[in-house]
This record gives sequence, structure tokens and C-alpha cells, in this order.
Amino acid sequence: VGGCRCVRARAPASQRACRTPTSGMRSSAIISTILACCVVLPHVGGKREVGIGVYVLNVADENIDGGVFYADALIYLRADGTPYKDWTPNVVNGGQFVQVANFSDHYRIKSKFYFNVDLRDWPFDEQALELIFEDELKNSQELSFTPIPQLTGLSDSIRFPGWTYTSVRYTYAVTEKVYPSKEFLGTNDTYSRYAMRIHVERPFLKVFMTTFLPPLFILLVVLYSWSLSPQNATTRIQVCGSMLLSAVLFHVNINQRTPPTGYLSFVDRFLVCVYFIIIVSFLWAILVMKLHFGSHTAKAEIMSNYGEWFAWGVLPGIFIALNGTWTRAGLTMVGLAGVMVFLRRFMCKTRVAREHLSLQLARIDRTEE
Repeated sequence: VGGCRCVRARAPASQRACRTPTSGMRSSAIISTILACCVVLPHVGGKREVGIGVYVLNVADENIDGGVFYADALIYLRADGTPYKDWTPNVVNGGQFVQVANFSDHYRIKSKFYFNVDLRDWPFDEQALELIFEDELKNSQELSFTPIPQLTGLSDSIRFPGWTYTSVRYTYAVTEKVYPSKEFLGTNDTYSRYAMRIHVERPFLKVFMTTFLPPLFILLVVLYSWSLSPQNATTRIQVCGSMLLSAVLFHVNINQRTPPTGYLSFVDRFLVCVYFIIIVSFLWAILVMKLHFGSHTAKAEIMSNYGEWFAWGVLPGIFIALNGTWTRAGLTMVGLAGVMVFLRRFMCKTRVAREHLSLQLARIDRTEE
């Protein structure tokens, strides 16, 4: 009985000794399989394509001086036809405080956004208000954005005080951004970037009436002063001096409303053109006056007549040269120059007709006598 007890006692022990390695191997295999799945599965199939659409609900507080505006937008992310919820938002050009709300099928982001300001054509400038998004953690090998046009747009309730939409209201693009740490650390710091741009411009008619009409009247007064005879050269000098002072004061007022820049805007180039015409008219009037009062009446008449056509003929070329590009603003100024040339020709024909009528009346009077 004791032997049997010993055998019975040894048997379970031998069985336990035999089963222990087998169960340990099975547990190790299970753990290894789980770890392998955790490591391999995220990389199966390469990077993940995630569709993105941005619908802007509101835009406000556009500040050209600081290049910043406020926007409230809905972000739609889709992967394999279902909402993608593994996005870590990175608002690239966002302000210090970014509000992010995570809903069942979309994100909602409220923030101030910074954008690049281009004032070379001010006040006929066009600005692109940018909203730029990336994933904070996943690089381009793990996540790549693709646009969803059906979920992208602008709300009809958006209002831009002092601005209007361009012919293309908005555009969007997906690019890859490479950060400098890739070169120094040897890591993959290339991220997929989605950018939406809202294109706005200033109302053309209002800008023209408030900014360009006053100096245009100044220029017209100076140019029509060329029609004065050499006997009235002193009056022409007085007109040019007063118009030059008016143009300078108007330019000072315009600069107070212009954002600070390191280059000349379109209105600056236009007023430089006005200065040039006034100064040339001023110097030419002085020359005509010296010839007239210096007993050179014939030369004064010739200088006055040729100078008049010189002023009206050179104006379109000055507009084109100072503008530099065939923008809408430049074409507008060239068109105005053409209108002024037409008015000048009409005035010349009217003066010729008046002189012809005077001669006919004089002949009639002599005939009656």
C-alpha cells in the first residue's frame, strides 16, 4: 500500500514535470504572436489614405496689419467610408488658443489663423485666407490626406466687411511638408499637409471712388492747364504748385490708412506718377514764361503747343511703366489714361471749331461793314 502510495505520489509529480515545459512553450508562443501582431499590423498595407473636407462656418476679425483672421470650421475625415477618429489635430497657422471639439462624425475647430499679406496691388489687392492642417503624430508614411470636394465649402452666412469674394471663392491643395529635423536626426519628418485658401478682394467701385478719384481730378486740372496760352504761364505755375501741395496732403492721408510695408503699393506708384506729371508741368511752365517774357514769343508758342501734346501723349506710358504688371489695376489706369487722351482730343477739336467759328463771325462782320 505504501509503495502504491509512493507510485501514486510520484505519478502526478512526473506528469507535472512533463506538462510544465509544454504549457510554458504554449504561453510564450501566444505572447510572441500577440507582440508580432502589435508590431506588424500597423504597417500592413503602408500609409493610410484619409479623406479630408473643410466646411467654413464663419470668418471674422480680418486684420491686414497683423495678417490674422478668425475662423470657425468643421473638419470631416473619412477612411474606408467611415469617420476617421484617430487624428491628432495640428493647426499649422493657428493662434495661441485653438478650440477643438470632437463629434461623432467630424471635428470643429475655432481659432485665429495667420496668413501671408501681399499689398503690392493695394488697394486693389487680393488676399488668400489660409487654413492649414496636419496630423501631430503621424508622418506621411503613416497618413496621407486626400481632398473630399463634396464636404468642402463656405457657408452662405459668411460676411466680409470691406471685402468681397474673387471669381474663385476658395481653393484647396494637399502637399508634403519636410521639417529640418529630418536632415539632422535622420528621422522621417515629412508630414501630409492640407491647406484651404479663401480668396477675397476689395470692392472695386468703392476703392476707385475713395482712393483714385481725388488724385485723378488733381491730374486733370494740371493737364488741362497746359491749354493756357504763354501769356498765362504765371497762372499755370500757380495751378501746378497748389495741385502738388494737394497731392502731397492726400498721399499723407492715404499712408495713414495703408498697412506698413517695405515696398511701394499700387497707390504709391500712381501718386508718384501724379507727382512726376505735376513737376514736369511746373518746370515746363517756368520755361515757357521765361521765353515769353524774354522776347521769344514764337519759341514760347512752340514750346507751349508741343508741351501740351507731350504731356497727354506720355501719360499712358508712365502709367504702364510705374505699374510694371498687367494687373486689373494697371489696365484700369491705362484705360483712364486713354479716356483722358480722348477728352483732350475732343477739347482740341472743340477749340479748333471755336476758333473757326470766330473767324467766320469776323468775316461776316467785315462783310457787313
